[in-house]
Amino acid sequence: MELGELKPKLNIDYDDDDVDLQFYMDAAQAYIDKSVGEGYKTDDKLIKISELALQKLVSDMYNNKSAYISAQVKKDNIISTIFSLLGNATELVEE
Repeated sequence: MELGELKPKLNIDYDDDDVDLQFYMDAAQAYIDKSVGEGYKTDDKLIKISELALQKLVSDMYNNKSAYISAQVKKDNIISTIFSLLGNATELVEE
């Protein structure tokens, strides 16, 4: 996902925070990949699901102005379910 695709989803229509948003996107993507592996990147549907997690994580970081992933977000049912789906895809690729 590119910054230009993410900003409208977060209702951001100005460029003042682009550097911070890009940093949060990079941090969120690294967090996703380190948490579940990268096997999901071979499936277009799972990539779309990972983009939902990316949006949710970036939104949380942006609204809290921190690259820290809060315990509340880590325990979020949506994030947990998405990570479970993505992680299962990684296991299938590795077998």
